Amino acid sequence: MSLFCVIFSMVAMAIAFAQNVRHGQTHRMIRFTGWYFLAVFLVNLASQRLTYPQMTPWDLFFYGMIAALQSFTLDASYDVISQAIYTEGAFAYLYSTLILMCAPIVGGAAVLNILADIFPEFRYWYKTYLCRRVVIFSSLDDNTFGLAAEMASEAGRHSSVRIVFANTAANEGEEDERNQIEEARRRGWICLKDGIGELKLNWRRPLSYVLAREDEERNLQDALQLASHREGLWSRATDTEIWVYTHDSSAPELLEQAFSRYREEKTIRLRMISPVTMTVYRLLSEYPLYDAFVRGPQQEEAYTVAILGTDAWAENLFRTVYWCGQILNKHLNIHLISPDAERFARHIHAQIPELEENDGREAYCQIAFEALDPESEAFEARLMQQPLRDCRIWYVSLGADRRNIAVAMALGRRLRAIHLTESFHGWVHYVVNNNALTASLQAWQAGSRDGCTLHPFGSVQDLYSGSNQWGILHDFAWMINNAWQEKKGEFSAENEYKRRSSLAAALHIQYKLYSGGFLAPNLCPEQLPLKIRESLHLYLQAPADQARDYAIGYNEHRRWNAYMRSSGYRSVLLADWVEFCRNKGEVTSRDKASGLHVCLTDFAGPEPVSRLKDQDWEADLPQRDPVRFAQLDGLDRVSWQLHQLKEEFAQSRYEQALSAWRAGGEKSEEKPTREQPWKDDYKMYDIQALREVAEKYEIYSIIEEWARENGRQKLRAYLSLRELAPGRKDRLALLDALRGKINSKGAGPEAQKQLAQLYAWAETEPEALETLTVEQLTKRLALAV
Repeated sequence: MSLFCVIFSMVAMAIAFAQNVRHGQTHRMIRFTGWYFLAVFLVNLASQRLTYPQMTPWDLFFYGMIAALQSFTLDASYDVISQAIYTEGAFAYLYSTLILMCAPIVGGAAVLNILADIFPEFRYWYKTYLCRRVVIFSSLDDNTFGLAAEMASEAGRHSSVRIVFANTAANEGEEDERNQIEEARRRGWICLKDGIGELKLNWRRPLSYVLAREDEERNLQDALQLASHREGLWSRATDTEIWVYTHDSSAPELLEQAFSRYREEKTIRLRMISPVTMTVYRLLSEYPLYDAFVRGPQQEEAYTVAILGTDAWAENLFRTVYWCGQILNKHLNIHLISPDAERFARHIHAQIPELEENDGREAYCQIAFEALDPESEAFEARLMQQPLRDCRIWYVSLGADRRNIAVAMALGRRLRAIHLTESFHGWVHYVVNNNALTASLQAWQAGSRDGCTLHPFGSVQDLYSGSNQWGILHDFAWMINNAWQEKKGEFSAENEYKRRSSLAAALHIQYKLYSGGFLAPNLCPEQLPLKIRESLHLYLQAPADQARDYAIGYNEHRRWNAYMRSSGYRSVLLADWVEFCRNKGEVTSRDKASGLHVCLTDFAGPEPVSRLKDQDWEADLPQRDPVRFAQLDGLDRVSWQLHQLKEEFAQSRYEQALSAWRAGGEKSEEKPTREQPWKDDYKMYDIQALREVAEKYEIYSIIEEWARENGRQKLRAYLSLRELAPGRKDRLALLDALRGKINSKGAGPEAQKQLAQLYAWAETEPEALETLTVEQLTKRLALAV
């Protein structure tokens, strides 16, 4: 009987560990503890039976239950129990000893979970101690729930990311909202009634705030509250991200002023997400404009994009198409059609003062504002005329979902009828805010490519998708920003201007790959990330082609010019800018207050010409070689002139330092030396931009591949290096493995050299390596190209 009790105890233990995840965390813990208690009870029952064979069954059950309870409270006679079980064999002895030793721990964990379920504040206190990153959402609703689910999935089940929802008291009224709270708790998330301005981080942990209420004014208020109450709320955070969801164009400046006191702290990152803008970026990435081209990438072609509407969606589409549509050998026309098109035209011209400027050769696009009702007969007649007749890309955003759907379907029918006998295919993208309606329409129209594809987008689920916070666009943007700062030799804290500029450049990477003939059009969105990665690899492996790289650089400068102008920036005379920098005492290329940027100038066409050489940077170039100086285009002149100003300031600082040194009797310190200013060749930045991203993404992909092969979570997930590599020797082994992987992939000599320098740093700076996070290690490796 005793042996059977031990066997049944093992069965109970197996059931305890086999508990599924369909129930909440506390429920799972209670069930596990129950089965564990049964296993301990059976072991104690066997012990009582062997020690006191004369006991009645009732006495055995009673004393076995008492002994089991004592096992969970450190009050059991462990030696007596173990000696009794030893007679049944060594394995039974070891098994019983192990479960009796673990019983108090299991009991304590069960009590903690029950207390945490009853008192959420206690749960928040001890659960955040046991995690590696805390993510606090400002509210719990459909949007943040879906975003949290994506974040948890991205980070991985065992990544120790603790998700917390604040301000859930507002959700306790309706039954659906109460069910949402229960579902969040079932997933192990913490739901607190306190507002986000009342939650204090008790431990030194990385922290992320996600301010994503539908009421965007509340998001700004929450962010301002965090800025003014850091000491009482999040001062113990070792690394802080604050994501603010807002469409307000003035929000970046407002919040950057509020957080200006933390500007030099690189562990604090303030990031603003415009859900509409990011959804438009994803739309133009998944359904790129070049899908509409009839001719190949090397052939000249004009194309038209039509936008129906004047709301926030229409404005974001207009601004983004204006710069994203700058494609090599293609000439963009934008037609905006709406009953109040004239009012919208005045608004756009006020927001974009240089809307109809050019790059010295041709306008960025031809723009037409047409005051037509898309549901009128006049619009039907206008569709029969060029360029709308052959327009292949349409965006519909007229306000209400029902109207957008009706206009999009009518437009699709009309385009099919007009081109019935022709080889034509168009895309009609229309905004549908309702989640269920969007899903139904996408399922109904899936695979429909008979002359015109209707594609709904812009649902609430799209707006608050995790792809707006991470994904391939953000990976590229991060690499672009780091490549730029590496060139400049300055690794300042990332600001909103740099982040948005890098995101725009990231979106246009696939357009440049298309222009170079490395990326095919008409790919399904699911294939696109893999195809972009393959295209970047093909670009790296392709033979050197100066003409191609120069043309891509020219296209990048046109794209950047259009982007900056769409953001409201204006050009300025170089002479005026030089005088402005002299008065300011600092050399810069942009002035945020006046909305001026000196690099908004011409780039000498897509054909290769001689660029700035080493001897061209000398101050006497205009007198020494006036013909060569006259050949410089606008961008080269900006690079040359700002460098001369840097040299002038460097000489002035050197003379002042030298005078002070001599005045001190030449004894106070070492003799000062003159700094050598960095040569900012803005044209070369444009020409090399695509290659640098391709090289860094190649290294980044290798690192991720190594991580997957070794059974680890993605390196971009919220994991610490200690989980990936517990000790310093393991970290050096990690670097060794990565170096071997990179070398085996055929990395160039410069990449190997930089990686060797990184390895040497890791050997000589053990303390720095000890505290390095995986994300920081990834960045260092990606920068080692």
